Amino acid sequence: MIGGGQPGGMILHVLNSSKVGGVEGAVLRNVAALGERVATVFLLEDRCPGGTAGRDFAAALGLPVSEIQVRSRIDRQAVRDLAAEFERLSPRIVHAHDVKASTYALLAAKLAGNGAALFSTHHGIHGRPDGRTRFYERFYTRVVLPRYDRVLSVSLADGEELAEMLGPRVRVHMNGVDGRPVAVEDRPRVRAEIRAAWPKLPQDAAILGVVARLSPEKGHARVLDVCAALKQRHPALPWHLICFGGGPLAGTLARRTAALDLEDRVTWAGLRPRVGEELAGLDVLLSMSTAEGLPLNVIEAGWAATPVIATAVGGTTDLLGDPPAGVLVPPWEAVGTTADRVAELLANPFLASALGKALQARVAARFSGTVWRERLLELYRPFLEGEPLYRRQHG
Repeated sequence: MIGGGQPGGMILHVLNSSKVGGVEGAVLRNVAALGERVATVFLLEDRCPGGTAGRDFAAALGLPVSEIQVRSRIDRQAVRDLAAEFERLSPRIVHAHDVKASTYALLAAKLAGNGAALFSTHHGIHGRPDGRTRFYERFYTRVVLPRYDRVLSVSLADGEELAEMLGPRVRVHMNGVDGRPVAVEDRPRVRAEIRAAWPKLPQDAAILGVVARLSPEKGHARVLDVCAALKQRHPALPWHLICFGGGPLAGTLARRTAALDLEDRVTWAGLRPRVGEELAGLDVLLSMSTAEGLPLNVIEAGWAATPVIATAVGGTTDLLGDPPAGVLVPPWEAVGTTADRVAELLANPFLASALGKALQARVAARFSGTVWRERLLELYRPFLEGEPLYRRQHG
C-alpha cells in the first residue's frame, strides 16, 4: 500500500544525478516518507564526475536504489538497461525529473511496454544558463513532455505556461520541504550557534546571505552590484555578505568582488551540504535570480523565520506574494533602489521579524513536505486506481 490506504503498485522515481543538490535532496526526502513500494533509479553519467552521492543519499533514507551507467548523451545501452529495470520492477507509475531523466524514461517505457503511467516534474522553465541547455529545454517541452501522461510544474507561472503548450494533463505540484521551525524569539540564540560553525564573520555586522549555485541565472553579479551600492549609499551601515555554493562562475565572481572593492565585505564559503538547515544564521537571505521554478532556499529560510529579499520571478512570487511574506523586487529595478530596500530592512528589526514570521506561517501551511506528499498522492491516485493512460488515448 502507498501512503496509508492508497491502492498498491510500485512507484519508481528516475533522476539524472550522481550528486545531490537542493532539488534531488528534497525529492528524495519526500519520496522516502511516502511509504513502501517506492524505489529510485539514478542515471550516472561518465562525463559528470560525482560518483555515488545520489545512491548513498537515497540508500541512507531507506529507499531501494538502482543505477544505470550513461556513457554518452543518448546511450542506447542505458535505455535498454533502464527498460530492464522497468520490466523487473513492473511499476504502476514511473516518475522522472527534468530533461534527461524524462527523455530516458520515455524511451525505456516504450521499449519495456509495461503500461506504467508516466509522470515528469519540470523543475523550472526559464532557469537554463546557456544556449545548449535552452535547446534541451525546447526539446523537453516540445518533444518529450507531449508523450507523458502527467506533467507536473513546481509553480503557478510555470504551470500556466506549460498548460498553454500541453493542455489538461498539466498539474501544479509546488515544491515543499519539511524543516525545523525557529521561533522568532529564539533566533538570536540559534543564529549565534549556527554562525559558530561558519567561517569567521564580523561580530557587529548584519549578515546577508546567498545560497545558490554559482551560475548566471542565480544573479550573484547583481547581488554584488547591490552590495556595492549599499556600501556607497549607506556607509555607516554594518553588514557582511556570505555566499554558499559552488559552480562555474567562482573565478569570475571573485574577480568582480575585487573590482567592486568588496573583498572585506564578502565571504565566498563554497559548498556546505546542510546549509539549508542553517539559514537562521542569516539576518536576511538575498535571492536575485533572473529565473526560478520555486526556490527551495526561500522555503528553508521560511522555516528559519529569516526574512527574504528576492526578485519577483517564477515561483518566488507564490512564496512571498500577497499578503507580503518578504520583499519582492522587480527584476529590472535599479541596483541603488534595491540597496535602499536592504538598508531599510536592516534598520527595521520589527519589519524583519514580521516578514520572517509571515513566511514561516506560509511555508508551514502550503510548502511543507507533508503538503508536497499529500498533493503527490492525490495526483497519483487515479493512475493507481486504473485511469487510462493519456498517451494511449491520444497517441
